[in-house]
Amino acid sequence: MGLHNTDRQSLVFLALFSFFFLVSFSGSVDAYKNYTVGDSLGWYDNIQKSNVDYQKWVSAKNFTLGDFLIFNTDNNHSVIQTYNFTTYKLCDYEDALDNDTIQWSSDDPSSTTPHPVSVAVPLVKVGMNYFFSSDYDGWQCQKGQHFKINVTHGQGLPPSLRTPSDNSPAPVSPESGDDEVSTGNIGSV
Repeated sequence: MGLHNTDRQSLVFLALFSFFFLVSFSGSVDAYKNYTVGDSLGWYDNIQKSNVDYQKWVSAKNFTLGDFLIFNTDNNHSVIQTYNFTTYKLCDYEDALDNDTIQWSSDDPSSTTPHPVSVAVPLVKVGMNYFFSSDYDGWQCQKGQHFKINVTHGQGLPPSLRTPSDNSPAPVSPESGDDEVSTGNIGSV
């Protein structure tokens, strides 16, 4: 009992339709990604890992809001993220503003036995993001432990990474039924 010509055509059509249906939907949703900084080399300066080149590592990647950078390092290397180019170029965050620089991990220079550390950093701001280790007065940064990336909007931040202010309602105006209006004397009752 063989397949008739019309049955074969129907099966071929169904197979082709299924293939094109799967292909058309398989690339339409971009998932958030985790990137391991430096891949197997980890997050170290050129003295410790002479063949590490973070800008080369960055060059073939597209970073979007909601992605994570995973820094595999040890407790003798820090992870600093800044949106301030000057802070990045100076390899020093001591004079950075609170709203433009985050120290995700600090070093422990007194440690005689380094131990492994993994630091997950979410990408939450569109535009240039700069990363470096400022340990030993910026020495590690000056020895290659730095890179910059451009973060694009992509599909936006997932709800788990949004700040409360992203979802907060607007302030209540006096016209909405609040009869008490502030006179500007904060602290006096």
